Amino acid sequence: MQEIAAFETPLYRPYEYWAYWGDAQLHHNQAIPGWISHPLVTFYRELWEASGGYPHITLNEDSGLFRKMHEFLGSDWLTYPIERADRYMIMRCASLYSHTSIAGGKRPPNTSPGTIEISPRPIQDRLLRHAAEGIIEQHSSASKTSSFKPSPAQEMLGKGWLESVRTRPHLDDRPIESQSVGFGALGRHGRLGYDGKQVIVGGKHVRHALSAHAPSDVKFRVDEGYDGFDTYVAINDDAIGKATSADFFVLVDGEIKGCATNVIPGDPPRRIFVDVEKGQTLELRTQTRRWSHCHSVWLEPTYCCSKPNAQQQRTFIDCLRRAEVSQPEVPEQEVDLCISTVVSPGYEGWLQTFLESLRVNGACKDALIAVVCFGTNSKIDLLIQQYGAIKVSCKSLVNVNMTSKSVLYSMGKIVPAKKYLCFDTDMVVLGSLREVVASLDLFCKSSVLICRDAANISKLGHALTGLYGSDRDSLKSLAGPSAVRCLDFPLVVNDGFFLASRPALNSVDELIRSFPGAVDWIEEKSQAIPWRNQFVFNLALAKLGTAVEIDQSMNWQLNHRSLELDGETGTVRTTSMGTPLKVIHFNGGGRNRYPILREQFHRDSHLESPSQACMATSTVRRAQSKNAECREPRFVICSSLRTGSHMLATAFDQHPKLKVAGEILVRPKLFGLGENKNSPEGELLVINESFQKFNGCIIHRQHLGAIQHLGEMPDLKIIFLRRRNWLAQLVSEIRAHQTNVWHVAPEGVNYLSNDGSSKPEQSPPQLTISVKRCIQFLQDQNRLDLLALKHLSGCARLTVAYEDLQWNWKEAIQEALQFLEIDEVPLAPVTLKQGFPAYQSVANYDEIAHFFSNTRWDVRPVDQMSKWAREPLKTVQ
Repeated sequence: MQEIAAFETPLYRPYEYWAYWGDAQLHHNQAIPGWISHPLVTFYRELWEASGGYPHITLNEDSGLFRKMHEFLGSDWLTYPIERADRYMIMRCASLYSHTSIAGGKRPPNTSPGTIEISPRPIQDRLLRHAAEGIIEQHSSASKTSSFKPSPAQEMLGKGWLESVRTRPHLDDRPIESQSVGFGALGRHGRLGYDGKQVIVGGKHVRHALSAHAPSDVKFRVDEGYDGFDTYVAINDDAIGKATSADFFVLVDGEIKGCATNVIPGDPPRRIFVDVEKGQTLELRTQTRRWSHCHSVWLEPTYCCSKPNAQQQRTFIDCLRRAEVSQPEVPEQEVDLCISTVVSPGYEGWLQTFLESLRVNGACKDALIAVVCFGTNSKIDLLIQQYGAIKVSCKSLVNVNMTSKSVLYSMGKIVPAKKYLCFDTDMVVLGSLREVVASLDLFCKSSVLICRDAANISKLGHALTGLYGSDRDSLKSLAGPSAVRCLDFPLVVNDGFFLASRPALNSVDELIRSFPGAVDWIEEKSQAIPWRNQFVFNLALAKLGTAVEIDQSMNWQLNHRSLELDGETGTVRTTSMGTPLKVIHFNGGGRNRYPILREQFHRDSHLESPSQACMATSTVRRAQSKNAECREPRFVICSSLRTGSHMLATAFDQHPKLKVAGEILVRPKLFGLGENKNSPEGELLVINESFQKFNGCIIHRQHLGAIQHLGEMPDLKIIFLRRRNWLAQLVSEIRAHQTNVWHVAPEGVNYLSNDGSSKPEQSPPQLTISVKRCIQFLQDQNRLDLLALKHLSGCARLTVAYEDLQWNWKEAIQEALQFLEIDEVPLAPVTLKQGFPAYQSVANYDEIAHFFSNTRWDVRPVDQMSKWAREPLKTVQ
């Protein structure tokens, strides 16, 4: 109370407190939105009354109460500094019993009948008792002189706040312009409107409520001085067990601004909040497809002042508590269309490709583009500036992973717009989006336009078990018993693309917020199944009944589908039932397919980064912790095809202190490793497992997602293989594809592969290679080299040329052993040279040599090449 008086604030919440997780050392915790802090809060009774007390809900009631208080005070979140010695709460996060700790405890309580002695005792947990006694002692001896000053919240609230407290006006106290109800009379002040019954929801009588049996329409004049309207909606308890449902709509000046659809008896109340600042009339409307027993009620309908004071930063927590979102400075007037996507540092290439393809093909030049950023850097900021987008900054509350993109579900509360078009960043736009955006007007304002998941799962229940690793019991904990009804819902969607109005998207956001166990269910398997947010989105759409399936051409998912490309132009020939494809989704196993398609939109190749947006950094950290136990030294031979990787790896494998694997991502089972699932997560698991068994392995630069993982692993050494004679490399690759012989080694020798031969070719082939193919090959090699070097910039790296191994074997191999800090012992090559020189194998060699003569790509025999080609290849840092 001294602090609340000193700060002259109606609500006091200290910023920090202690947490006990079973260790002798207490942990520092902060009172942030979405995390436990309500036991710390002290407030005046007048604030309780002014904000209307506890909301009439049985779940998250504390959060609801403080949301109402903060809205009344015009603040998003109030905290005040506190000296470490003055922290007065320890949150118990570890305990023997499941009902007395955040982490769930070790065993359930003893509930057997008997006499229980209740008497004060010292804390039984020895570590916790010792920590608490230490804090008490420290507090007693600490100086009572405070070293902090009141926060800006003091000025925001002002010293005379008690005089300004007044109850927010409830609509059941306001004059009614017009009304119509489907049965009985309009009930006000907690009366149901027929048979003398009362409004009861969740077993509680609601004092301030409007009961309007559907279909109904109640109209009011908007009170001056308020900018928001806030309410909860539900079906009265006397209809529980009845087959009915209601759709609730809030209209301002005749336009739908908020909605909650398919509300059924027994559902917890859903919230609707709308902006009424410039409105003249407010209309509450309900509709139903089953009139009987549709006792629709509006709970605690009030006007409010919702906008925060200018001195406070405008932040809020998204519906799945992934991040604290800073609302950007945008025009208060709604824009017609907001196009949104998500990015984090390291994935600028995907962002650049998406934005460029949207600019070239999207035909949405008047749209507001919003880029949600989980962290940023100069490249991301430059792209946002170049494409005229706005940045939405997010402070992640959990490890950034695939679930982070679910912030897009809350875009209706971040940027004011009439329509929202939300994309995963790993998408390429090939056609106009104007038509699909316009088509939204043909559907109800609550509709969400979206594509079916290409896995073609027949119903949501199958997806729950097959894709998301859960069951019916967990579903009940996630969203309540009524969610089981959605298991037979026949539309399972992919959330990489969706289109919705602001009322529809806000309805999805509020419903997800009402799911009591959604956040815990996602975090339960956030590492093994980091896409569970998509099921929550599916469940919300099924429960709302608002999903409208549109053609797959708007989200052609390469994880399950393929493309046919024109070999000359790279144009997509594939159609969806005759409809040209408009959006390509490089999801899952399709991540690195068809690079030529994305390259069409690379204006700045140095920004290319073909990795998954918002990669699961928690998975990377898990990999790093495992790698700490791996064999030493740890190294990767990073190469392109036909650059001598097997020659080097098989030589290293002869060393008494080295154990080396081959191409683990191509043939993991050959080395006793788990299956590669052709996904970034699958590749990381294979790499991790290999370092438990081997010192090193081969990973080709074509596996760009894996290369990025390598760059994030500590103490990893990279041997970067190149080949100066690129034409010989191309010839070797063509012949390997033609003959399916990739390696030549003496009979019985282990050469770390299963696709070789013991007999080299006896005569040179006569290949004709077009100059165009040569140019494409060089472009591909250069692109992959630059990307790999960028991702591996933080690793110790030695660059070795194939020609060094061929002509100066002894010196090259000893240099490599020195780099690995391993004993230098004589090692001999195991594999044999497979083919003939390029000038003997290429029929049109003179044509190619003439075309590239006197350039850095000169392919004439090495003894005739210019001086730079004979010099040792320098390491690029």
